[in-house]
Amino acid sequence: MTTSYIKKVRRAGMSALIGYWPMNENDGTTAWDWGKSGGRNGTSSGAIPADKFLYGLDGGPCYYFDGSNDYLSVFSSALATDFNGAEGTFMFWAYSANWADSADRGLMYLNDAAYDDVIYLRKYTDNKIYFARTANGTEKSVVSAALTGSGWKHILGVCSETGDYLRLYVDGVSVGTPASSVGTYVSDPVAWYTGAYDAGTSPWLGWLQHGAVWNIALPTADIVDLAEIGP
Repeated sequence: MTTSYIKKVRRAGMSALIGYWPMNENDGTTAWDWGKSGGRNGTSSGAIPADKFLYGLDGGPCYYFDGSNDYLSVFSSALATDFNGAEGTFMFWAYSANWADSADRGLMYLNDAAYDDVIYLRKYTDNKIYFARTANGTEKSVVSAALTGSGWKHILGVCSETGDYLRLYVDGVSVGTPASSVGTYVSDPVAWYTGAYDAGTSPWLGWLQHGAVWNIALPTADIVDLAEIGP
C-alpha cells in the first residue's frame, strides 16, 4: 500500500487527530490506529481486511463489509476522553457498487449512555448522505442530494459549537444546508462503530478506508485536500 495518503491525513491537524484507522491490514481482526497517540485500535466483527475482490483506492488492501452484520468497534476510554463533542471532524472513503440501492447503510455512529449525545454519518433509504449530531437531546443534521452511480466517495462531516455550524462534504464539496443552533454536547460516548450503528444495525455494504476523527473542526483547505488521494 502507498503511504502518501496516510502521511497526508497525519499532517492535517495532527495534534488533534485523535483516531485514524487506515483499515489497510492484511489479516486479523485489529484495525490499527495511526492517530496522534496511537493505541485506539478498532476490533472487527466480520469485516474482512485485505479483501481480495477489490483493492483500495490507493492501491492497497481495504476492509469489506457484507451488508449483513459486519462492523468495526473503535470505542476506547482514551478516545472518549479526547473527544469532547464540541468540535469535531469525521472522515471516510467509502465504496458502494450502487449508491442508489435504497438501503439504510451506516458509516459511523457514536452515542452516550442515554442517547442524548449522538453523532452519525449514514446513507439513508432515500440514497442521501446524512450527517447528524444530537447534543443534550436536540438533533441537527445536514443532508446531501440523492446519490447515484457506483465507486469511491470521500465523505466528511464537521461540527463546531464555537462557529455554530454542522457541515457535510462529499468529494471535497460542501453539500446540503449547513445547520446552526447546534447546542452543547455534554456526555462522553460509550460506544463508537464504523460500518454500522449499534453493533451491526443498518450495516454498510461495500468497502471502507481511512476512517478518521479530529477533535477540531478542520479548515476548508484541509477538507478539500483530503478529498484527493494523492500526496
